[in-house]
Amino acid sequence: MTSPTRPSASRIVRDDPWRPDPGFAELYASLPDATDLWPWKDLALEARQPVLYLGIGAGRLAVPLHEAGVALVGVDSHPGMLESLRRRLPDTELIQSRIEDLDLGRRFHLVIVPSNILCLVERLRAAAMTLEHAQPAVGRPARVAVHDDGDVARGHEGVLPPVPAIGERGRPR
Repeated sequence: MTSPTRPSASRIVRDDPWRPDPGFAELYASLPDATDLWPWKDLALEARQPVLYLGIGAGRLAVPLHEAGVALVGVDSHPGMLESLRRRLPDTELIQSRIEDLDLGRRFHLVIVPSNILCLVERLRAAAMTLEHAQPAVGRPARVAVHDDGDVARGHEGVLPPVPAIGERGRPR
């Protein structure tokens, strides 16, 4: 699937979950899809599906994961991102919500957070609460994989060791 044409580079856009900028969604929708799906594809294909994807965005990673056979439930606070992704993945369940407000009322075996959306402490705390939704019915801990630029996810029960910071080709830096 192709992305729309790139918007003008002269406009400044903001990533703000409280006041979504339509230009930010346009910019992300114009970026090429990820080609190196490590480690997300491996983790997702090993888990019981669907996989909960926090910060699913415009689909740079979600579309290739879907094409690789991963069933996703996507969450994003940006209506423009979800609108773009709905056109690309019309049969995928997409939920517009900030992580802080998320209450899905069901359980997932794997939660992935491939972006740095948990960089603020209050967002990390809210995501940790999402573990309640990730606990499998059989009682063993769920797996939550996050992109980690530092020590952001260390020390949270039920969280996989953080995925190393991802470089240009998707391998650890």
